[in-house]
Amino acid sequence: MFGKKKHQQILALFEEHTVLVRHAVNKYEQLLVDYVSGDRTFKKDALKIHELESKADKVRFNVEYEMYKGAFLPTQREDYILVLETLDRVANKAEECGDFITLVQPPLPEMVADDIRTIARETVEQFQRLEPLLNRVLGGDYDIRHEVKEIGRAESRVDKLQFDAVHRIYESEDISKLDKLLCLMTFNAIGAVSDRIENVGDKLSLIAIKRKLA
Repeated sequence: MFGKKKHQQILALFEEHTVLVRHAVNKYEQLLVDYVSGDRTFKKDALKIHELESKADKVRFNVEYEMYKGAFLPTQREDYILVLETLDRVANKAEECGDFITLVQPPLPEMVADDIRTIARETVEQFQRLEPLLNRVLGGDYDIRHEVKEIGRAESRVDKLQFDAVHRIYESEDISKLDKLLCLMTFNAIGAVSDRIENVGDKLSLIAIKRKLA
């Protein structure tokens, strides 16, 4: 009974961490929408991402502490901690994107505003696909191949949007070389969140394969 209770406590903490990361991703979208719309509240959005990322770090520490005290089998413990740390990097990248936007305030041309909104929306939807998979794998359901592929396809769509937008910027003769470079750096920061979400899906897929072969 004690082992089962401890297991449930850790799963609850894991879910709390996931929810905080989800909120950070949602706020990342709001920050980008506000910024390209000229809404100065993007600075408050960035501060909120900081707050969420900090809370997520504390919960992650608690999960790892409880796991190292002996919860789960050793092989499971290692896998779940790796997923947790990979998931935490999603919030980290959302925070880094917010920091870059706030500190640099890059001059983004209007012609890529819709691309940025779409990338932000796609990234949020990508995380929405990921979140149920975390719960399923932690609950022992390892039939997730189709869903992981969808997460990868979403990341590919973000990559293409990013590439096309940067290409249009660099083709323009009305944008200085410096501003072009800043735009490239901005899109790299924006796209990194989707990259990290895909990484979490990949880690879950590896766990699923290992469990099926065990």
